[in-house]
Amino acid sequence: MKSLCLLLILVPMTHHWIIGGVTLNVDRSSVYEGDNLHLECQYLNIFSKEVVTFYKDKIPITTGVRANLGQRLRIKVHSSKESGFYQCTADKEESNIVYVTVQELFSTPTLRAEPATDVFEGQRLKVACRVARSAGDIGLQYSFYRDGTPLDFHASSVGERTGVASLQVSGSYHCEADAPRRAVLKRSAGVHIAVKQAFSKPTLKVELGARSLTGQQLKLTCVVQIFRPSLSLRYTFSKDSQALDAAPRESSYVLEGARTNDSGVYNCEAKAVDSKVKKLSNQVLVTLRRIPVSKPELIVQPGDKLTEGDTASITCSVSNGSSPITYTFHKNFNKELHSETSNLTRITYGISKVNESSEGNYSCSVTNDGTKPFLQSNVVTVAVVAHSYTLAKATTALPLLLISAAIVALAFVKLRKKSRGNSADVCTSQGEGTGDRPRPSREETSASDVGHPAARSNQSDADTETDANVFYSVIAVTTSTNAADTETDANVFYSVIAVTNSTNAGIGGDASRWDQPKQEGQADYSVSYAALRHGKNGGDLPRDQLDEGRIYENLPRN
Repeated sequence: MKSLCLLLILVPMTHHWIIGGVTLNVDRSSVYEGDNLHLECQYLNIFSKEVVTFYKDKIPITTGVRANLGQRLRIKVHSSKESGFYQCTADKEESNIVYVTVQELFSTPTLRAEPATDVFEGQRLKVACRVARSAGDIGLQYSFYRDGTPLDFHASSVGERTGVASLQVSGSYHCEADAPRRAVLKRSAGVHIAVKQAFSKPTLKVELGARSLTGQQLKLTCVVQIFRPSLSLRYTFSKDSQALDAAPRESSYVLEGARTNDSGVYNCEAKAVDSKVKKLSNQVLVTLRRIPVSKPELIVQPGDKLTEGDTASITCSVSNGSSPITYTFHKNFNKELHSETSNLTRITYGISKVNESSEGNYSCSVTNDGTKPFLQSNVVTVAVVAHSYTLAKATTALPLLLISAAIVALAFVKLRKKSRGNSADVCTSQGEGTGDRPRPSREETSASDVGHPAARSNQSDADTETDANVFYSVIAVTTSTNAADTETDANVFYSVIAVTNSTNAGIGGDASRWDQPKQEGQADYSVSYAALRHGKNGGDLPRDQLDEGRIYENLPRN
């Protein structure tokens, strides 16, 4: 009877092998990311091992494990997404359900860019990885990526990165926040950053004459489109990689009167005032050709007939031609007077004091690098005319000369008469008839007879002796050729007075004119006035061109 009762008790227990059911125990119902979650599935089966499986939200998280006294499971939770309902089963008998909350250690990073929109090259670009922390110091490390490539070799504890924006930094950015001690790594969403041009690449524009000749204006313009509002640029122009002296604020460079050495390779550079962004333009080759010089023209001022002692100027000019131009002045075709290289289109050669040597044929020649050989000008023949007194000046001096000669002659006659004790008889002229005054011959008087009293020494003693009964005076007006007779001016007129015997003396050496018989009642003494000549330029003119005046006798004295 006792054996039967024991069998009845054992049979039900074999059918219900788990004693007391299955229980799921959790050490903590709330954990942080990175923490360990401990799960324990408890049951009792002393006869056999049961298959134990753990579930989260009805989904198996482990494969079946055989155990007879329960099973423990440790889970490393990495994300708040691991929060949920946990349960276990043993031999298909389910445990109780436990909800486990997994809290974020830090939030998912957010990448932010400053400026957020319209990022222009040259501006400061800042990217920041922003997270919200739930725990204390967890030792976060940050990394930044552009198009999947790390921007730095190592992560940094600084959650932001600053740099200068350029066209090359455009791309898709994201960041990562890592808690290495808890093995929690989170990645931000991607942000596309597009850096815009602040200004376009410059284009060098060259403005020059169609023939690209020297002497023309060369203008360079740096053409730039500005996209960023309120942007200021500085410009630099270069020739053969050498910077030109140009105003930095001006987008144009002007070169007046370009020369051949201004040929070369030009470009320009534009640089933002508030940043380091600078851009270089295209290169432009400029080749300048020289303008051949035109045929020169020679002009003599005040004219081709110059007066001795005056000043004159000779001007050689061209209408066009590339500078520099070489000017050469010539006299009589083979004598070089002056040579000068200048950027001017006219050069003047001066003659400070004209003299006889200034006469001749004048011309000039010009050349430049575009003209070979020299070009010759027209020829101007220059003549030099001597200074002379006008007839009006000589006529003005005539009365004074006559008066002074008359006074001197009368003084000699009076003195002679007084010494002889004679009465003041009046002499008449040796003409035919008593009423007519004789007229002296108008033959030319030689310069030696009229101009110099010493010339009278060639006459006979009868003509020149001082005790003769009758004397006369001669006045000569001519140009001085003897330094003793003149002042510093070579054109001063002077007079010569001679007192000789009237019975033998003649005018101009013509004694026969006066060798006539003495008329009754004729005076022994008379004074005659010799021919008045207006000499020119030291007596260089022929005698037949001299202006001979009249000859006068003195009036009889009462």
